[in-house]
Amino acid sequence: MKKTSLNLIYIAALNLIIVLNALTSQATQQGNFYRNNTVLLQSASELNYPPFSIIKPDGSADGFSVQLLNEVTKAVGLEVKFKVGPWHEIKQDLIDGKLDVLPLVSYSKERDEVFDFTAPYLRMHGTIFVRKEETSIHKEADLKNKEVLVMEGDTAHEYAVKNSLTTRLMLTETFEDAMRLLSSGKHDAVMIQQLVGYQILRKLNIDNVIDIERIREQSLKPAAKPISGFEQKFCIAVHEGNRDLLELLNEGLTITIANGTYEALYNKWFGPILPKPKASFSDILRYLAYILIPILVLGSFLIVWLLRRQVAVKTRELSRANTKLAESQERSALAMEFANDGLFDWNLETKEIYHSPVWKRLLGYEDHELPNELSIWEQLTSPEDLKRIRKMQNELIKRQRDRFEIEFKMKHKKGHWVDILSRANAVFDENGRAVRLVGTHMDITERKKAEKALKKAMQERIRLETALNQAHKMESIGSLAGGIAHDFNNILFPIVGMSELLLEDLQPGSVLRENVEEILKAGKRGSELVKQILAFSRQSEHKMIPTRIQNILKEVLKLSRSSIPAYIDIEQDIQQDCGMVMADPTQIHQVGMNIITNAYHAVSEKGGRVSVALKQVTIGSSSPEGIEINAGTYALLSISDNGHGMPQELINKIFEPYFTTKEQGKGTGLGLSVVYGIVEDHKGTIKVDSEIGKGTTFKVYLPLMKQSGSVELTDRSEELIGGKEHILLVDDEMPILKLGSQMLKRMGYQVTPHQSSVEALEAFKTDHRSFDLVISDMAMPGMAGDELAVELKSVRPDIPIIICTGFSERIDNETAKQLGINGLLAKPLSRSAMLKKIREVIEKR
Repeated sequence: MKKTSLNLIYIAALNLIIVLNALTSQATQQGNFYRNNTVLLQSASELNYPPFSIIKPDGSADGFSVQLLNEVTKAVGLEVKFKVGPWHEIKQDLIDGKLDVLPLVSYSKERDEVFDFTAPYLRMHGTIFVRKEETSIHKEADLKNKEVLVMEGDTAHEYAVKNSLTTRLMLTETFEDAMRLLSSGKHDAVMIQQLVGYQILRKLNIDNVIDIERIREQSLKPAAKPISGFEQKFCIAVHEGNRDLLELLNEGLTITIANGTYEALYNKWFGPILPKPKASFSDILRYLAYILIPILVLGSFLIVWLLRRQVAVKTRELSRANTKLAESQERSALAMEFANDGLFDWNLETKEIYHSPVWKRLLGYEDHELPNELSIWEQLTSPEDLKRIRKMQNELIKRQRDRFEIEFKMKHKKGHWVDILSRANAVFDENGRAVRLVGTHMDITERKKAEKALKKAMQERIRLETALNQAHKMESIGSLAGGIAHDFNNILFPIVGMSELLLEDLQPGSVLRENVEEILKAGKRGSELVKQILAFSRQSEHKMIPTRIQNILKEVLKLSRSSIPAYIDIEQDIQQDCGMVMADPTQIHQVGMNIITNAYHAVSEKGGRVSVALKQVTIGSSSPEGIEINAGTYALLSISDNGHGMPQELINKIFEPYFTTKEQGKGTGLGLSVVYGIVEDHKGTIKVDSEIGKGTTFKVYLPLMKQSGSVELTDRSEELIGGKEHILLVDDEMPILKLGSQMLKRMGYQVTPHQSSVEALEAFKTDHRSFDLVISDMAMPGMAGDELAVELKSVRPDIPIIICTGFSERIDNETAKQLGINGLLAKPLSRSAMLKKIREVIEKR
């Protein structure tokens, strides 16, 4: 009974020391590196030191000390990895800094010079094992001149050397080796920890070796007095000077002991080993005496009454002490659990509140700068959040909710707001009444920023995906449009070409000539439409030419009227004598269509109005308000609507790529950015005026060309020049082939037509010197025009080649030049353009 009491006293003192060490560590903010960084600690276990360290069949480490260190590190958020090796090697690895921690190291003054130790978690003593027939060894002094076996580097080794027990010390790698040698009759004794020795004997099934003391301890927990001088206090050791890690390990050891984990591991590993004490007859009598004597002494009623009174007084005092101790322990446990968070503890009865230093530091204050008063929290909390917090607190106190968790803002010392996440629980007394609120504050400002950024990113991703899908759709539509344009060109060429031939054969002023001229005009309008389709499909190059914007606007308005709902009025005020602009007509057409489309989307169903105006304006030295523009004469295109309008913050963004005010899936946000780019390319300026409820006006300023007699607004007849050269003409469309042959022959050329590019190549190979020029369509089955050109050049490198194309992603001026192609003709072909290109190419030969 005395031994058990002393053990309990020792354990209580040990726990108090560890708690104080942990609290001191927390107060001084040590261990922050290990708290704030994910660190994998390197440790090791000796080969076999059961039950403290054992090797499992798969070669990994296990045992009481290994599992204890795992639990200690886990309690403070660390991880540990074990390797296995002989004790003397792993001990040296810790000295050399190759390991961070060892879980089972006996404390000694010598080791304290190279290691730092946690508080001891286990205390036991060593003994001497001999063979049963040994009669000369009964105590340590009998080991003089005996051959004593110890594990190299073990505390037994150090103890034997320090105390000069014998001059014949035998070193082994493990204690199993030592026990085998002793059992086999070699050497005289083994010095080892008593429990480890019995565990090895049981494992190796050795029955001829005994303990000289023949006494087995009932408990391994620290005792008041060791049996012999060879006593060990087992600790967790770290490399000398690693105080941060040491403090964390002490904290983890405290938690492990306090939450019962240590007790569970102790019972698991030592319960099956420690034998139950066998009481002798004298022990039974002694224990009976302990029971009977107090009964006789306490027989008096007076003594009983006095003892009960004293017990009651002590119980009340102990209850108060236990209450304070429980509050202190709970606070410490919460502080360790939320080591990186601010802690608060609010006594609902006394209204006292405790704010930890970390709680204050989250708001930029040192501990002494803020008093522990409830009003401080109320003053620093956002007024908009106080009502929500109070409501949740009351629900927690009334047990209407199980847990308090809320986000709110608090004012930092520097004036900015800090996002706080607070979690708390209520503590209830035996009557079910809430007496305390205990919880934490966490700074989540950076997390909120990250969440917001992730949301600035997800929206952008959705927008980009929508734009990409739209781009793919436009690409598909463009490819379709290009293909249609190619076929349409082949239809237009005979119309235009035959019309031109008929005009040559008809007398001026005849009715037939007038009809053919109308057919020719329609064909040319069709050609212009094809050019727009090709521009839309992005298959044609933009070309700046002198352009009357009013003519383009007429086409835009015709197209818009057919697509805009009838209930929306379209007003126009177009100045007919507005000057000319050096522009790409297709791009100007795109500007008008994009802005008008945006305008009609902005107006209401009834009473909607879109106004389009064009006039010539002169800008002097002072520009119109809000416009940066050089002095000069401009064509001013104004497109207005009476729709819902836009706030100023949106006006500043509408030209940004992918920005749109339309619903998801109804716009890519590219239209106005394209408009802006086109206006910039034309050296113009665009301005937007808008007001909520009053509509929006887009103003586009494009610089006018200076009037010059060199600019002719009407078509000029050119003299058509023919020749006598031999031309190989290739096209898979028979009407085009016939018309081209007829045109060329009428101008004096000799023509050999082929509908197949493969047949044309064979004809050329047969008599390539007879040909002066090859004219081939680009898109043909079997062999495209550019492929035919390569084959022709391989037969005769100097043969001039012209490629005719209405649509192709494979050929442009640069590609044609690289392939040795001498000229490109755009479909639908005009006779004058074809004849001019032929003479140009032949004469450059």
